[in-house]
Amino acid sequence: MGKGKRLRNRRQSAPMIDADYPFVVDEQTAINLGREGLAELALHLWPKDCQTCGWDLGQTRPTVHVNDLITFASASLHHARCQPPGWTTTPVLSSRPLLSYATQSFLLPLKEDGKRNDRPVILVNPSLEQVLLSSHDGHWTVNTVPFYREVGLRSPGHDFVFDAPIPDIVAILDGDELTVTLDDTGQTWSGGCTSLTSQRVRELGGIILAISTAADPPQMQAAEQFLALMQSGQVAMGWVALAGTEALRPLQEVAAPSSLSVYLLHWGTHHATVGELLATTDRSLPIAQAQAWALSQINLPEDRLLPWDQPSGDLNAWYILDAISVQHYLLRRYTDAWKLIKVLARIDGRGPADETEAQDWATRAVRIHGNSRIISWVPGPSTEPGFTTLHGSGVPR
Repeated sequence: MGKGKRLRNRRQSAPMIDADYPFVVDEQTAINLGREGLAELALHLWPKDCQTCGWDLGQTRPTVHVNDLITFASASLHHARCQPPGWTTTPVLSSRPLLSYATQSFLLPLKEDGKRNDRPVILVNPSLEQVLLSSHDGHWTVNTVPFYREVGLRSPGHDFVFDAPIPDIVAILDGDELTVTLDDTGQTWSGGCTSLTSQRVRELGGIILAISTAADPPQMQAAEQFLALMQSGQVAMGWVALAGTEALRPLQEVAAPSSLSVYLLHWGTHHATVGELLATTDRSLPIAQAQAWALSQINLPEDRLLPWDQPSGDLNAWYILDAISVQHYLLRRYTDAWKLIKVLARIDGRGPADETEAQDWATRAVRIHGNSRIISWVPGPSTEPGFTTLHGSGVPR
């Protein structure tokens, strides 16, 4: 194949970039990251200050500049006038003083032996305008969680345990101002606490450090948002001892929830379902491809499954039944994605009268059939006018 033909084929492989994509990227970056990589990048970069001049990025779309150092790369945001979009191999990283970080401290509601036993948390986004990328089998992915696992933090639902201190990380509380320092990386972050949070930090002699570039901490206003972040796998966590308390007797360790589940409540005038969200995929997939994807996620022998069918009055949904367990699985196209749901309960013929009735019904169904407790319900993307969808974060009962 000639060079010209190879270059033409390469150009044709660049994914289409949506008009509302928040950043300006060049063709090489689009090719190297692909559609999924670009979507992931948009979730992890937060435009605040230009990483060339240090001034506020303002309302104009910033450019993405990727610095490829073979084994890893950095992607950072800039003014278009300061740095055009590009993918380069020049060994220059953004200067750390130009990077912004954000923090939010709060109490995570937990129970032990039926009583409230809240844990203080400081959520940190260590670099709003830059993320590290790593390459595996030719695919570039955001490397935040693996990077901080290397310094001792852990993943919720896998190997994170509350109150098990992480070495070489220390917290200092001065009044209601909390500062956390990582000795291995030299990073330090500070942020204010409420008086209730700082009191709990002193009582327990430590705090949960949660690091994620997939969240803007000041926007975390409710516990279910943080639980959803934990469930996504996009956060690294660890218990950090308060300075001066390292020699104290360790607290009794409380295991983190082994699973954090997301539940979808969807209802209209004549129909309602509630179930556990199992997986999502690109909503642009044709129906046949979406159904094939769903079967791969359900992972049951096809001879156990009855043919796909549509619920009455729900044109965006298809369901399939496991003939042995009589378990229903629902595949529904929402405005943001195809979603596969393990149905816990459904109503046909008459939907709930209002949102309060819908939430009460769904909460009972999740408690009885899913053995989970809903923290709260929040609005989510739906399907079409006349239908409402709520998302609920659930923890085991």
